[in-house]
Amino acid sequence: MDRCCFCINLKAGVIIISIIGLAYGILEAILNIIIYKNSDRYYNVYRAYCLFGAILFVSIALDSAFGIFALCFANAAKILRVYSRTFYVLMVLYICYELASLGIYVGYKNEIIDACNINKEKDDKTNCNEDYKTQLIISIVVLIITVILSVYFATVVDSYALKRESKERNAENAN
Repeated sequence: MDRCCFCINLKAGVIIISIIGLAYGILEAILNIIIYKNSDRYYNVYRAYCLFGAILFVSIALDSAFGIFALCFANAAKILRVYSRTFYVLMVLYICYELASLGIYVGYKNEIIDACNINKEKDDKTNCNEDYKTQLIISIVVLIITVILSVYFATVVDSYALKRESKERNAENAN
């Protein structure tokens, strides 16, 4: 792979991916912490999910910050390989997190629909079953897009690390 998104050089693409990872990690960590702190009305499974999410997204933010540092200041193949490997591990955990989200949503279908029916206004024409189905479809589409992007981003990071490693090896052999 020579380019990120077919038009951006790999190093710039990895920097952009790392910045996105840092911003997304911080935002999602904050959201999960807020939900966890206010989750006395949620199910214990959801609380555990939010706690795991907060830890995961802090890890993603820290790894992305490390990646930005590695790219901008060190740019050494060994450091980039560490970043690439941790990025892969975190993307696998992120995909598991998204699958768990879908599992919770499906597993607690009745509770979600009941809560919708209880919380809607008397004159509200909301059909909670239809809303649930729509949200489920949206969740599945988001999951598919998330998996594709996660795998692609991890591949871009790995490609740049391999390219940098090859470049360093060639420089050593030339001497």
